[in-house]
Amino acid sequence: MIRKTTPKELLAESLIDLAKIHPIQSITVTDITDNCQVSRQMFYYHFSSKYDLISWIYSDKADKIIEQYIEKEPWGRVAGRIVEFIKEDYIYFKKAFDDNTHLSFYNNIFNYTVECHTNYILKKTNRTSLPPDILFAIRFNAYGGVNVTKDWLENGMKESPEQLGELIFSAMPLPIKKYFHLDE
Repeated sequence: MIRKTTPKELLAESLIDLAKIHPIQSITVTDITDNCQVSRQMFYYHFSSKYDLISWIYSDKADKIIEQYIEKEPWGRVAGRIVEFIKEDYIYFKKAFDDNTHLSFYNNIFNYTVECHTNYILKKTNRTSLPPDILFAIRFNAYGGVNVTKDWLENGMKESPEQLGELIFSAMPLPIKKYFHLDE
């Protein structure tokens, strides 16, 4: 059932609903727009492709969580909140991870995580660039976090989202971990 109100949310909900019964690779823009009874022109006004929509679904929600909680809660708890929203639509996210095209969700979530962490550390340090060891640690952490989340989905989500968030944070490389502690 479609329940969102903005055009982007409507299109996102349509794709999520369709993914419950079809592989994401087989869902077309026409399928998405027909399902929520909007025009293809509306879709292309907001998104350049189905993969752009897939990226937006994750980044929009993650951005809102990070913005709301990053200065209020420890990073492990913030990460747990992100994992919680993935769990809420686990069928969709599991199928999104299954798509292995060059525009895949996996690549998009990895790049989003790298960009998010880089921008956060740049802001925290008041720098315009980061040294190679910090950039490497960010990429290493993003790779691990994305793969652990993918494995968690594929293997039955045995840990709670809160536990997984804390585990991801506890495994964060030391060169970047210090930036993700709340300022006392």
